[in-house]
Amino acid sequence: MANKKHKHKRNYRMYAYIFFSLGIAMISVSWILNFLFIDEDFKEEYRAIQYNECIERKTDKEVCESQYSDK
Repeated sequence: MANKKHKHKRNYRMYAYIFFSLGIAMISVSWILNFLFIDEDFKEEYRAIQYNECIERKTDKEVCESQYSDK
């Protein structure tokens, strides 16, 4: 009887490990896909935001343009 209860406990732990590892795998796959297939529109929008923040911080516009222009 004691062995049966212990066996069930081990099964639940195994299911928890499987569930946890599947979750980590899904998150890592989504991150990889996000980095591989990032939109050009998103890149341009992000660069524009960075450029505007740079202009707010610095008075020299040429530094910002050289830093955030298309390379």
